[in-house]
Amino acid sequence: MSRYQNSAVPLSVSQNFLTSRSTINRLLRLTDITSADTVLEIGAGRGHITRALLDRGCRVRAVELDRALYERLATLLTGRPNLCLTQGDFFGFRYPPDPIKCLPIFRFPARRISCGA
Repeated sequence: MSRYQNSAVPLSVSQNFLTSRSTINRLLRLTDITSADTVLEIGAGRGHITRALLDRGCRVRAVELDRALYERLATLLTGRPNLCLTQGDFFGFRYPPDPIKCLPIFRFPARRISCGA
């Protein structure tokens, strides 16, 4: 029986952090993401994938729900011109007008997502 059965699961319990540089590089090699792309990163977390995408020359639109992680990322990645970092719920995020590629590394909940205007 889960200790969170009758209450909301804390955000920190639902997060996982991919930190292995070799795993991140392998993951990115398996995509068709190039330096010409704008990438939407859902749940930037501690920024390991964010940095790898920026280092590849991508424009990154990263959305992070957790305020503490967002503030840490805003400090760590300050001055990166290809980064647009947003704190908030991805489901309320306004999509950029330019074409984007999405890099979610988790399963979405059963919720409809509309990318229209």
